[in-house]
Amino acid sequence: MGDAFAAVERPHLKVRIAGTGPLKQVDVIRDQSFVLTRSGQGPDLEFEFADNEAAAGEHYYYVRVQQEDGQMAWGQSDLGGHAEMNLMRLMSFLFCALAALVASMHAIQAQGGAPVYLDPAQPMERRIADLISKMTLEEKAAQLNHLSSRNDRLKIPAWGGWNQTLHGVWSKRPTTLFPTAIGMAATWDPALIKTITDSMADEARALYNIGAEGPRSKHGLVYRSPVINISRDPRWGRIQECFGEDPYLAGRITVAYVQGLQGSHRNT
Repeated sequence: MGDAFAAVERPHLKVRIAGTGPLKQVDVIRDQSFVLTRSGQGPDLEFEFADNEAAAGEHYYYVRVQQEDGQMAWGQSDLGGHAEMNLMRLMSFLFCALAALVASMHAIQAQGGAPVYLDPAQPMERRIADLISKMTLEEKAAQLNHLSSRNDRLKIPAWGGWNQTLHGVWSKRPTTLFPTAIGMAATWDPALIKTITDSMADEARALYNIGAEGPRSKHGLVYRSPVINISRDPRWGRIQECFGEDPYLAGRITVAYVQGLQGSHRNT
């Protein structure tokens, strides 16, 4: 492994990382609070970040580095400079620190502190599992409705507002209209369809962010598209909403459509 270098330099709040393998994730922590998280960075990295609390001057900053091979490194700052560390020498400290952190979190929760699912510093999978474990059957069923009601007991805000993006976002606001589904399939170009639905997703997210009114309610992020039925019988009358009668073509266009609309980032 050799020596790894990770530090937060004051007063400009600059992170410098070197001597590691390819990075999977970098976390900057002020005292016990996460300031920011970056992912997918190269092996050597340098960047500055902003923190409104930094002016007070008495805070300690830590940088936690997770490599693609699963190994981790820590570095920290003092009030005037930075600290260099040997990755292997800190492994025992790291495991002890993580064990203490987990124990303290369980103790806080047992004493009535914030539950795991309300802690943005926790992994998303753990937050979801914690929330589901606390929900009654009736509360779970209520969240299946596309116009869900708020849950005051668990502090879940109301969400939803279903819509359609068959060939563009259906809205009271001006949006871009594209060819109908049968026209999209006629291109025989899944990559093009993914580009089209990616642009639909940008418009859908923008309408949601500004709280725009949709056809039935405020714009949400639930879109009932695409239609994946196979066009077998023209007497149905709505075959223009499908991707045609060829199962392979319809399947490839559907995958591209969903990937473009859904996006690849876990928070989109």
